[in-house]
Amino acid sequence: MKILLLSYHFPELNVIASQRAAAFAKHLPTMGHEVTVITLDWEVLAPNVHGVVQGEGFRQATYGAATVHYLKTPKAIEDTWPGKMGIIRNWAQGNFEGNAGKAYYTLFRNHMRSLLQREKYDLLMGVFSPHHHLKLCYEMHQEFGIPYHLDFRDLWSNRIAMEGYSPSPVEKVQDAFIRKHWKKWLDSAARFSITSAPWRNYLKQLTTTEGVVLRNGFEPD
Repeated sequence: MKILLLSYHFPELNVIASQRAAAFAKHLPTMGHEVTVITLDWEVLAPNVHGVVQGEGFRQATYGAATVHYLKTPKAIEDTWPGKMGIIRNWAQGNFEGNAGKAYYTLFRNHMRSLLQREKYDLLMGVFSPHHHLKLCYEMHQEFGIPYHLDFRDLWSNRIAMEGYSPSPVEKVQDAFIRKHWKKWLDSAARFSITSAPWRNYLKQLTTTEGVVLRNGFEPD
């Protein structure tokens, strides 16, 4: 099976969040799958990526047996937010990471669409976070008819699954928009995976799509 994997976090970015997508890229090929990863070009980016200009296109490399497309940012991406009404409009459209998130969404979308127009893939995979990986899998499924799998390291706020969760008024509004979009994106997915049974049970309140628990792990040196 030919798999296209989206992950904002990926080596060479040395953070814990990179390890889940890295594990997919490492182990799926051992099961006979051909994996291509789309991520950002972390070779020249500091942990704070905003405001860095890298140039056009992407850098292709390998990670184990997987192929990796490290996308470059042709202009500086600033971590800014629109005004209050702009934030609500973004939430209504499924954009939850501000202006920077919209810029990265566009960067990933353009590369993903160009790739899918040239090559045939059997499965799309999006790793949350950010939200736009889930959104892109849904949109490319709608456009190209390719099934997709959504993977979650966690929920958008792990507090929501806790007993006695008491959100602020702003959180109530944001939670409602996120639930609406996650339900839509999950309902069209072939399957989803998440790191714990309680969190899977929470998502099962939103969708009838089958969910599996795939815990984080480690390999001893």
